[in-house]
Amino acid sequence: MAWVMRTKKGPVRSRISRHNGELRTQVDSYQLGITLTSKRAMVWESERRESGQIERGAEALLMLAVICCVGLAIEILACMLMGPLLCYLMG
Repeated sequence: MAWVMRTKKGPVRSRISRHNGELRTQVDSYQLGITLTSKRAMVWESERRESGQIERGAEALLMLAVICCVGLAIEILACMLMGPLLCYLMG
């Protein structure tokens, strides 16, 4: 049995076969380069896209945390330096 899956790159031909009692979907290797089980064939592209978004979100959160920590360190250093300076000037 064969069917065609539509993707952004165009139609992808595939064959469904039975191997050791398990249905398998074989996608043309030059188009996607992967063999998937029939259950995974339709969700593979969306999972790949979602994992990329999660990685980018994690990178953004990490950068935000680094920026906050650097800002806090600068503020603490400024307070430590300004306290004695103000005491000297006022006193």
